[in-house]
Amino acid sequence: MSHISHLRSYQRTGESQKLTEYLASHPELDFVEQSQEHALLAMIRFLRNEQSQAMHHFHQVVEDELDDSESLADFAFCYFAVNQPAKALELLQRAALMKDASSVVHQRLGGVSLAMNKIEEAESAYKQSLLLEPERPEVLSNMGGIKLRQGDLEASLDYYTRALQLKPDLEITRNQRGQVMIALQRVDELIEEKEARLSEHPEEPTAHLELAMVLLQAERFSEAFATLDAAVDKFPDESKVRMAYVQLCFQQKMWWQAGEKLLEWSKDDPSDMNLRLLLNEARLEAGFTDTVRKDLEEIADDAAGLPKYILLQSKILVDEAKAEEALALLTEASDRFPGAVEVKYQLYEVLTSLGRLDEAEAVVQEAGLLNPSGIARRVESKGHDIDDLELEALRRVAENPVMPGPHRSGAMFTLAKVYDKRKNYSASFETVIQANDLMRSSIRYNWKAHRKAIQDLITTFTPDLVTRLQGLGHPSKRPIFITGMPRSGTTLTEQILCSHPQVYGAGELHWMTRLTRLVPKVLPNRHYPEAMNAFGREHLYGAADYYLQRIAQQNDTADYVVDKMPHNFDHIGLIALIFPNVPIIHMKRDIRDVAVSNYYQNFAAFHGLMGFAYNLEDIGHMLNDHERIMAHWHELFPGRIFELDYQELVRNPESTIRSLMDHCGLEWDKRVLKFYETKRPVRTASIRQVRQGIYTSSAEKWRRYEQYLEPLERVLADGFKTLEESVDTSTAFIAGPTL
Repeated sequence: MSHISHLRSYQRTGESQKLTEYLASHPELDFVEQSQEHALLAMIRFLRNEQSQAMHHFHQVVEDELDDSESLADFAFCYFAVNQPAKALELLQRAALMKDASSVVHQRLGGVSLAMNKIEEAESAYKQSLLLEPERPEVLSNMGGIKLRQGDLEASLDYYTRALQLKPDLEITRNQRGQVMIALQRVDELIEEKEARLSEHPEEPTAHLELAMVLLQAERFSEAFATLDAAVDKFPDESKVRMAYVQLCFQQKMWWQAGEKLLEWSKDDPSDMNLRLLLNEARLEAGFTDTVRKDLEEIADDAAGLPKYILLQSKILVDEAKAEEALALLTEASDRFPGAVEVKYQLYEVLTSLGRLDEAEAVVQEAGLLNPSGIARRVESKGHDIDDLELEALRRVAENPVMPGPHRSGAMFTLAKVYDKRKNYSASFETVIQANDLMRSSIRYNWKAHRKAIQDLITTFTPDLVTRLQGLGHPSKRPIFITGMPRSGTTLTEQILCSHPQVYGAGELHWMTRLTRLVPKVLPNRHYPEAMNAFGREHLYGAADYYLQRIAQQNDTADYVVDKMPHNFDHIGLIALIFPNVPIIHMKRDIRDVAVSNYYQNFAAFHGLMGFAYNLEDIGHMLNDHERIMAHWHELFPGRIFELDYQELVRNPESTIRSLMDHCGLEWDKRVLKFYETKRPVRTASIRQVRQGIYTSSAEKWRRYEQYLEPLERVLADGFKTLEESVDTSTAFIAGPTL
């Protein structure tokens, strides 16, 4: 056999070790003279990532000397490797017309055509490849992908199945087939297959992973976690198992579970910076910012050049209200790591928070080229004003049945807003229904959990309790609390206030909720809110000091600090007692506008708190809870809570803002009327709106969708009822917003 025969045989069959040995034992290959040999060696070197040697052979090829289809296809691959796909396509089309064109030639033509988004040409080439070699698994798999893109799921499944019967270790093919089966609602059949494989091969980590991944694709998260948890215990040193476990924990916001394992693994291998950075990511998400800051300093010498390290540093800077420093860090990182999508999206978020929307749009456009599913962010950055081509690209993501759920739902939420912008209201609401239904399938929420919490607050916070504790709290006037239903105008009001030179806007702070969860540490065996009955002056002062220390970590110079966590409306009783002198603002807005605005917003990062927002009935229950507890607070603390009417703020901004300033004890400053010019980071769902100034287009928006709101109207009409009064008195409370 000639050199070409040996090399082509090893390369085709994937015998990399034999190929390595052959190249090592034949140094004379560096000095071949024929163009066919140079073309083949260049292709092999490119595949082995041996760039300099590949380019040496590539430049020795004389194209006119390539008189057979195999060599011409080898040379075409080289052009594709040096990012000249058009030339590669031209050579492959010539090769495919030759009489000796093999299955491999047509396969490569299909691959390059597909890469250039020429779907029909790719399909034709793959079919020709299969005519010449009907049982080539890679080509069968590629045809499965073609059919998938065309929406023919049954044909796609058939091709994938045939490919795996011939070559079971095609991992990507196996995953794609699973997604197609799920899209065809054959998930139980697929799970049975994976369980059978695990029973046959219990010592193979991949068998555990495959079952877990299928369960994950089917959105059976608790079963997927149990499978991976067992696999981690069984194969503690398998990196793929570890990373699958961590990814699932991160996806489900299970920071504590991820952190425990990552801490253990990091101690076993302190030199593994990837583990250490993942640990710090989990810590940061769980709120242990100080720990992360210290650990990043400790590993700076080894990890400072890694994108993940830079991302974590930038997030800490943003939390510390140092958005400009974060911007500089991320801009440099984006230049150093042009392919790092996470860096670009974080840069986009920071630019948007600072109101630099044109720059943010340019960055998210770049990110979208690297990650097509990022089209939703690109459209968001343009204010949903897009052309028909962009609309079609967004629809393809939204309608792709095998796209991961969060990507599809994100695209659907964005698509709904695009239709709304175009005044196609029926298409808009029907799309947002699909988006919410898709999100709701992957979260655990039951409105009864919050209803019970409200009942407990009403039972505990009585006139007698308030009389006993009134005035005993901390005298500080530094915090300003803005509360209300999400999407009621809390972000707008914060931006107005922090445009005053004495005020710092801290965003949505979780410290009041954290305070309630720390109560058992101070009063053993007592839980909030019942533990309020045991509170005295020292407990009120201790709680206030805790809160004041936390906001001082963000800003220790401004006279006032705004906390605009909307759900602090649950905690108004606690706030009023521990801080008897601070301003408390409650946002009032038409409840149907609030409902529709919540339903249209993708609160993907806040499932635990915002789980109600994915269902109109759940939104109705939350609105009923909100109305009831606010009535209770007003009764207990008459005149203490400033009711800021969103509609009035829109209609008469100056007089409304003057009343707001008076309530907060602030001298009038005309800069508060130009709040949209204030350069500060905004990190909520209202980022873009708050940069546009006060606008009226969202007033009575619900009327556009009135025909769809019957589930909401029914619950609102029913009003607030205790769980005992409700028809369904089940007490099987699932995770919802808790106190």
